[in-house]
Amino acid sequence: MACITDKDLFYNKWRIPAGTPVGMTTLLMHTDAKLYPNRMFFNPDRWMGVEPNLWKASDAKFAPFSRGTRMCLGHLLPDAPNDSCSAQAVICFDHTKITANWMIAF
Repeated sequence: MACITDKDLFYNKWRIPAGTPVGMTTLLMHTDAKLYPNRMFFNPDRWMGVEPNLWKASDAKFAPFSRGTRMCLGHLLPDAPNDSCSAQAVICFDHTKITANWMIAF
C-alpha cells in the first residue's frame, strides 16, 4: 500500500523528497507493538473491550484484505451470505400493489 508524498518527509535522519511513493506491508501494519500487545500471539479477544481512542488508531492500520488495486479478490466474501439472503427475500416477497381501498381480512 503506497502513498505519494506531496511534501518532503523526515524520518529520523532520512529525508524523503516530495513525489516519492511511500508504502508498507500489512505485516508491518498489523504488528505495531503500540497497538497490538502480544502481536504474534493468536488472540481473537483482543478486539473485545478496546478503548475508543485505541480503536480509532488501529482502524486506520487494520487492512486484512489489503487496499487499493492489489486488494484481495476475496474481500467481498464475508458479505456474501447477507447479500444472498437479501436477494432471496426480494425474490420471494409478494410485490402486489396496495391501493388506497385495501382491507386486511382476518
